[in-house]
Amino acid sequence: HAIIFGILGFFALGAMKATADGYRVFQPWLAVALVIVYGVLDEFHQHFVPGRTPDIYDVMADAVGGMLGVWASYRFTKGLTRKPG
Repeated sequence: HAIIFGILGFFALGAMKATADGYRVFQPWLAVALVIVYGVLDEFHQHFVPGRTPDIYDVMADAVGGMLGVWASYRFTKGLTRKPG
């Protein structure tokens, strides 16, 4: 869960437009919120699939992975947009 949602978080922030100085303050938080909402909806969906059960620990793993992915994307992009000097 954490790896897949980390990738999702990385690309969720990467899909947002950064300014010349990097991302705005709300953008990483928005990306994390989107990943967590997707994780919650995925677990809710599992309630209706035979043989699958929702699990709060899966949501927590999704959230941690998403946060790490967003952080990695933020750090990667910040390095690319850093002004020389």
